[in-house]
Amino acid sequence: MRPSAVTFDLDDTLAVVDRSRASLLAEATTRVGAPPISRSAYLEAHSSIWSSETREPIFDLLLDDSTGIDPAELASAYRTVIGEHLSPVPGVEAMLDTIRQGIPVGLITNGPTEAQLDKLSRLGWTDRFDTVIISGRLGTPKPRPEPFLAACDQLGVDRSSVLHVGDHRVHDILGGRRVGFETLHVVDELGETTSGPAVARDELATVLTNRLTPVRH
Repeated sequence: MRPSAVTFDLDDTLAVVDRSRASLLAEATTRVGAPPISRSAYLEAHSSIWSSETREPIFDLLLDDSTGIDPAELASAYRTVIGEHLSPVPGVEAMLDTIRQGIPVGLITNGPTEAQLDKLSRLGWTDRFDTVIISGRLGTPKPRPEPFLAACDQLGVDRSSVLHVGDHRVHDILGGRRVGFETLHVVDELGETTSGPAVARDELATVLTNRLTPVRH
């Protein structure tokens, strides 16, 4: 059955960076003269702070006062580094435009508000979605139901008729299914262990365009 709306995750679903996140974090700390921060430490701090405008509170947890490094400066540097290495997954821009000719399209993304809005601005996507739900602004992240239900409310659709597309098994797939969404798991390549319908990232645009192109009468 054709859904009445589609929602997407952003990072590693519609847009990707061309280097590992650990290397991008290392570059950001180097730019501001901060001590090294491991990716695992960053993710642990990030998981404890969801309601924020920037990554400043995250880096405030990670930086010792003795370093003399301003957490806001490091947050800005990391945002800039990510933006410099961020690009759309091939074909998804045309895919989004095509899908929106027939049904509304939303974005549901975890992250600080300013960081996620900066990504959309750099990609030229500020007007590409009918609604944008950001955990930093909402105060609650995926996989909790609130982001998914907020998207339904803003799109004016019933949860049982929404398709959610994302790469994270828990945040996107489990979270979406818990509220009654249909889900499509974006993976690096097919053959990975999944718990339901999946698509390889480089085939995402083709698969969804074929499935959701408006029917012409």
